[in-house]
Amino acid sequence: QGVGGGDGREAQRAARTSMLNGVYGVAINAFIYVVFGKQICWWFTSDPAVHAVAVSILPVVAAYQAADGLRVVSAGCLRGVGRLNAALVSDVVGFWILGIPIGYYLALPMGMDALGIWLGFAFGVIAVMTPISWKAWNVGSRPEKLLDATA
Repeated sequence: QGVGGGDGREAQRAARTSMLNGVYGVAINAFIYVVFGKQICWWFTSDPAVHAVAVSILPVVAAYQAADGLRVVSAGCLRGVGRLNAALVSDVVGFWILGIPIGYYLALPMGMDALGIWLGFAFGVIAVMTPISWKAWNVGSRPEKLLDATA
């Protein structure tokens, strides 16, 4: 309604409310991963070696999931105001140019294996989440640009 009516303040309130609700949701998931990770991993494997690897990467997975959750909500806010290119460009840069190459480098040449892959992905998603969430947080600060896809 804020976007269609040209009400920048309402659009900004809706975007910020969505982002904060998203943060609360992913914070709960991250908390569960960190606090109950050992127990959760036993649900999926009885192999102690696999369990040890899974438990060791869960804090990174929790950080990844938290950042990715905020990224997804922020990208949705930007899509809602017609700014489709912002999410596309940042995802290409964050995942394909940063996340995958860094994950590969850490996993194989640096010998960090699964932890390296997840660290690379986490770095990439945090690099994506930061500008996207900043842009979404400021949606509506320029009402004349609310439905301008090039903004």
